[in-house]
This record gives sequence, structure tokens and C-alpha cells, in this order.
Amino acid sequence: MTKEQEIRTLLSLKGDTYFAEKFGEDIDKMCENIHNDFPIETGCNFMSKENALRKSLENQKAEQEEKLLSFAQDIILSVNTCTSLSVTDVVNQYIGKDEVIKFKHSSGIQLSDDELDYLVSKLK
Repeated sequence: MTKEQEIRTLLSLKGDTYFAEKFGEDIDKMCENIHNDFPIETGCNFMSKENALRKSLENQKAEQEEKLLSFAQDIILSVNTCTSLSVTDVVNQYIGKDEVIKFKHSSGIQLSDDELDYLVSKLK
């Protein structure tokens, strides 16, 4: 395919197309890049959007890993120290009593008196 054919093809994708939804604001720049023998993505906005999304995903992943590590450490401390917090208390702090109750119920684990009292209080 020649440069001119590539440019014509890209220009034909402008308008109401799926390609234009993603790359619309960059199509003219892509054509210019092809004409000048530059890499097609040079100076295009879609790359900066992709990089921003990648960075955001990396940050979210790091935050989740920190939360998981903190959760594991708190569980270990609750099991191995003389604190008043039980494992269930620690789990409640992280995911909430509602989720603990749902999990116990779906797993056939008997609810504690405190959890039953909590459910009854929700009925009022």
C-alpha cells in the first residue's frame, strides 16, 4: 500500500465510524505522520490517553496491593496478639458486617449473636 493509499484510507474513516470514535481527533495527525515518514502515533492524543489510563491502573493496582498487605497483617496480629479484636472484627473493618454476614450465610456458617442482633436491628 502506498502512502497516498494509506492517507486516503485513514481520511475515509473520519466521521461517524468506530475508528473515528477512538482516533478521530488524531486522524489528520496520523496522515501528516505518514506523509512525513514518521511513526503513525507521533504527537497523537490517543497515546497520552492510553498512558494516563495505564498509569491510573498501575496506581489502583498498587493501592489494592497495599490494602491486601495491610489486611493480611491485621489478621496475623489479631490471631497472634492479646488484643480484643477477633479475626471477624478485622474482616468487618475491611469489608463491612453486611458482606461478612452474606458470606457466612452463603457458606452455611452459623451467624454470631452479634450478627443476628445486627440483622434484627435492620428490620426496624
